[in-house]
Amino acid sequence: MKPKILIIDDEPDICKALRYLLEREEYSVTCTYSGEEGIEAFRKDWFDVVLTDLKMGRVDGMAVLEKIKEISHEMPVIIMTAFRFDRVRGRGDETRRYRLHNQAISLNEEIRLTVSRIIEQKKIIGRIMRENTALKQQISQRMACRDFVANLRCYDQDYRKLSKKSSLRRAIYLFSATAHRQGTIGLN
Repeated sequence: MKPKILIIDDEPDICKALRYLLEREEYSVTCTYSGEEGIEAFRKDWFDVVLTDLKMGRVDGMAVLEKIKEISHEMPVIIMTAFRFDRVRGRGDETRRYRLHNQAISLNEEIRLTVSRIIEQKKIIGRIMRENTALKQQISQRMACRDFVANLRCYDQDYRKLSKKSSLRRAIYLFSATAHRQGTIGLN
């Protein structure tokens, strides 16, 4: 399955250029032309990465970032801007946490590399999480097996103690001990 990229930019030419660039890299691209449209598209579908322009109409890139992080805290968001970085960085600490790209400086290569790195990181994290889940299952199975063996040892010890008693008393005792340990009945 192709990684899915959401582009949010109010300039159709920028969207078109980014779509062309990213589709050449085998990504599935959805373009939206306002912050509102982008947030709505994000709510309706699942994406691997979001690219958004900083300066847009009523809902700018920072508002898009806030909404997307409310919906999916882990979603990677790339904020693009044609403005100088020092002007943008003054907007708050949130801006420093996410990658900013100046559209005027080597747009194609920077965007392509950043998206590629994010997708690769997500694949690695996904693989680690799957391996972690598999290891937890193995540990759980081994613990269950160990408990089973420990119970068998208890039964074996009880049986040896009863070996001097009659067969009927042994059977009754083992039945009641088994039922009591499993919580089904309690015979005293």
